[in-house]
Amino acid sequence: MKIFEIICMFFFLSSCTNTTFIQEDSKTINIDVAKSIKFFDADKLLDTIGHEIIVLDTAKNSFIGHVNKLLVTEDKLYIWDRDNKVVFIYSPDGKYLSRIASQGRAKNEYVDIDDFYVSKNRIYILDNATMRLLEYDITGGYIKTLDISRYWANGVFAINDMIYLINHDSDTHHGKYHIFEIQYQNGGLGLGNQMLFEACPSLYSAYTIVRIFGNHIYCERRLSEEFQKIYNEKMDARCLATIDTTKFVNTDGATPIKYTGDDFFIKFLEHKMKRSQLGYSDIDNSIVDVKDWPINHPIIRLEDVMLMYAEIVGPTTEGLNMVNRIRTRAGMDAIPACSDAEFQKYVERERRLELAFEGIRWHDLVRHNNLQAIRDMYTRYATNEETGQVNADILAFAQNVKDNMYIYPIPEAQMKVKEGLYKQNEAYK
Repeated sequence: MKIFEIICMFFFLSSCTNTTFIQEDSKTINIDVAKSIKFFDADKLLDTIGHEIIVLDTAKNSFIGHVNKLLVTEDKLYIWDRDNKVVFIYSPDGKYLSRIASQGRAKNEYVDIDDFYVSKNRIYILDNATMRLLEYDITGGYIKTLDISRYWANGVFAINDMIYLINHDSDTHHGKYHIFEIQYQNGGLGLGNQMLFEACPSLYSAYTIVRIFGNHIYCERRLSEEFQKIYNEKMDARCLATIDTTKFVNTDGATPIKYTGDDFFIKFLEHKMKRSQLGYSDIDNSIVDVKDWPINHPIIRLEDVMLMYAEIVGPTTEGLNMVNRIRTRAGMDAIPACSDAEFQKYVERERRLELAFEGIRWHDLVRHNNLQAIRDMYTRYATNEETGQVNADILAFAQNVKDNMYIYPIPEAQMKVKEGLYKQNEAYK
């Protein structure tokens, strides 16, 4: 049996101790999404006149929390309940037959179900937590486990004896997969994405009904200017997905109030307007408070690794390819062959734009010992652009940034472990 990994966007498929089988005869198929069929006439494929209502059995062990996916064969109905991590099996008349509910880490168990599919006399369950594909017979009996750790997939289907692993939406914002991320949870547990509170001003109901009023973090003005530069008569495609530049007018009260602050980050703010434009449902009602946004925060993602690699190999064919793949996706021209110094400036710029608000910029400045960029930022903010008046309090921050402060001081307690064992970092002597 062969496994195929498809890197594409499927409009017609729904989703995502012991030795396991490792498939060696695998192949990757790339599909041009731009040439795929976007719409089709359902009336030509489906009989929309005759309908039948099937009442499902309510026997013990057959209560469904949520229907995430329904598959129908000639003699069975299969329902995936993601909340309970179960696949239920029913007869065509709705009688409960069995279920697959084998949660665990043994070779015949899964940690989670990311997708499932039924083909001929087999049921396949995709478990990304363990990077395995589990195979069952049509009654739910375990057969074997396949190791898919060499691939990334969030969907699965099969045709005859071919199993296809799907990477849904690989060329959209969904395709920018995080390699490591902080898993946030909603539901009033205090484990939501708290960065939103720090980054957003008071927003009105067109954005969200959740009260947000923190706004201690703004988009630095030069970064905002870079985002809004025009390329080929278009703005960087990442701009409006990263920062809000609208200077919105709050119309909730009796008197409209215009926002006059700096541009702010909306990269991880799933507000109503953004979700509507992307075709997603509103999630406001599932958010208990401002610290409850169910949005994961990336630690390392693919673009970060691509730009790190480019920085290492320099303006080689591979390095240029890494940077240009990111630039062309954002609507910018590819960079030409250039010197290493010029290339590193391109890489630094792309890291700042692509990874904005992800906690990367400070570390990039530190590892390049670029403290002057921080001094310049404070100096710019200390000077009123219209009047030229200087704010001494803000300017003092620039003066406090001293050479060699790109590393932290050795903690005092550590210095006292043994006299003379450690030498304090120069800037803190």
